[in-house]
Amino acid sequence: GNALAIACPKLDTNQEVYLQKLVAMIDEAGIKSLRVMVMEVPCCGGLVHLVEEALRRAQRSLPVECLVVGTQGMVLSEYRIAG
Repeated sequence: GNALAIACPKLDTNQEVYLQKLVAMIDEAGIKSLRVMVMEVPCCGGLVHLVEEALRRAQRSLPVECLVVGTQGMVLSEYRIAG
């Protein structure tokens, strides 16, 4: 199965905690890939930036797929982050 982690970069104030947890997931949890799903609203873009920074800090690299979902629930776009 897949694990799920939920975050809101707008409402949660300590971004460094997110970065530390993401780096630990990448380096220590043995995951093979990461999928980031954000809504089309501007504040969700911060989550993608956190993942990009975590990839820079991590010792391992892995493929990251990003999905952008509209406010009506439809997938608007999909793209990959080099990892």
